[in-house]
Amino acid sequence: MELNPSDLDKNQSLENLTKINIDQFVRQVNKDLKRSLLESRLETIYGNLSLTTTRTRFEGSKYWFICPKCLGRAGTLYLSENLAKFICRKCQRILYYKQKYKYSKFT
Repeated sequence: MELNPSDLDKNQSLENLTKINIDQFVRQVNKDLKRSLLESRLETIYGNLSLTTTRTRFEGSKYWFICPKCLGRAGTLYLSENLAKFICRKCQRILYYKQKYKYSKFT
C-alpha cells in the first residue's frame, strides 16, 4: 500500500488514539481489589486502621499501616494498654533488644 501526502488526513495516527492495554488493566484491577479486600478485612477485625502504599522497584507497591497516633508509616502496630488501640513502636517507646543494651551501656 502506497501513501500519498493527501492520504494523511484520511488515516488516523496511532498516537492520537485512546488505548487500553489488557495487562495494565488487569494489574490495576488486581491492585484495587487487593487494597479494598485488605481495608475491609482490617475494618472488620481491628476497627478503624488505615493503609498506605509506597512504590517499589518494577512498578510494585508495598503496604503499610498508618499509625493512628503519629500518622507515620509502620509495618507492625502494637496494642497499647493505655490507649486501648494499636499504635507503632515509636509511639509506645518500644526499643529493640540491641537498642536497650546499647542505651543501658551508656546511661
